[in-house]
Amino acid sequence: MDHLDAIDAGLAAKRPYNEIARKVFLTYPTRAFVGDEDHGIDPVRVRHALDEFEKELPADYKLAAAEAVNGTKARQLRSHYLTKLILESRG
Repeated sequence: MDHLDAIDAGLAAKRPYNEIARKVFLTYPTRAFVGDEDHGIDPVRVRHALDEFEKELPADYKLAAAEAVNGTKARQLRSHYLTKLILESRG
């Protein structure tokens, strides 16, 4: 079933609109990984790396996370740190 069929099925079953939207949002393909970036990523290593990162957050990351959360530069900085962390955690 594709996403449009899922919406139609939800409407036909008289499901609440927020339930239909949640299911579609949670299952819609994002194409976040456009190449083979997801290959070899070890979830256990990523979890460990995130735990270690949280223990000693860089000052600029703390500031970007606390202030200007929706600012482009703050998002790019957070993305840089987390992307690097995930890619370095590859198995």
